[in-house]
Formats: sequence, structure tokens, C-alpha cells
Amino acid sequence: MVRLEKDPVMSRLWATHAGRIDWGGGVIRQIVLYGAIPILTLFATGFAEVGRSALRWLEPVRKALP
Repeated sequence: MVRLEKDPVMSRLWATHAGRIDWGGGVIRQIVLYGAIPILTLFATGFAEVGRSALRWLEPVRKALP
């Protein structure tokens, strides 16, 4: 993600500054989206009780979406 943040083409698509890393939210959001969520999904499939409690926690969000 850091390498992509420095890339001029990706910086233009993400509306960031080329060659600089913005730790304020852009990179952190991408790391969470593309890194933490898949890891948590794998963890939840390995430990079924953790997955069930996470689904209960996310139930209000699912109901709020159209």
C-alpha cells in the first residue's frame, strides 16, 4: 500500500500527492480495507465462535443498509 501511495498514477486516482505518504487517513484506510478485513475473515472462519459474535455485532449495520 505504501508503494502504491507513492505511485504517480495511483496518487492521481486517489487524489493524493505523488511521492508522499499521507498517514492521516488514506493509507490507513486502505490497509484496513485490503489487509485487516481479509485477515479477520480468515480468523473468523478458523474460530467459529468469534465469527458468530462478529456477525451479531454487524447485524445492525446489515439491517441499516438497503
